[in-house]
Amino acid sequence: MELAERITFTRVKPLHDSPAARVEIGERDARRSLRRQIAKLERELADAFVTAFAMGGLELPADGSPEPRLLDLEELERVRDGLAERVRGARLTIAERGEEQAANRVLLERMLLEPGKYRFARVSRHDVGEAGCGSGTSDHASASSACSWGGGRSSSPRAVR
Repeated sequence: MELAERITFTRVKPLHDSPAARVEIGERDARRSLRRQIAKLERELADAFVTAFAMGGLELPADGSPEPRLLDLEELERVRDGLAERVRGARLTIAERGEEQAANRVLLERMLLEPGKYRFARVSRHDVGEAGCGSGTSDHASASSACSWGGGRSSSPRAVR
């Protein structure tokens, strides 16, 4: 008898046709989707931390779980939701600080245009989102004597003058 005649084929039902297999595939797809969402939110949060650094930074999160573990779907959803809330909060903080800095830039411009109205007023470079030391006053811009790393006028091209 030839080999082809001796081999019999039995039709096997695919595993993914059973209800349990469909649940397993559905859970696997849900976990994959949640992990992608978490990775995207972590990147967005990292970008927000970098953006906010020059603005005074953001609050650091409380320490998480001390030991590594495999998260179930519910825990992955909580992680995703927590990250989404932190990203929203970071964006809100950045927007608020940006508005404060814009208002301070307008104030500084007014101070320089009308020094008599703003006598003894001071706006620091930090208040307007600038790096370095120094501040603007109603009658002139000055370098801060508290500047420990330069001891004089900043060499920054964006110095307040």
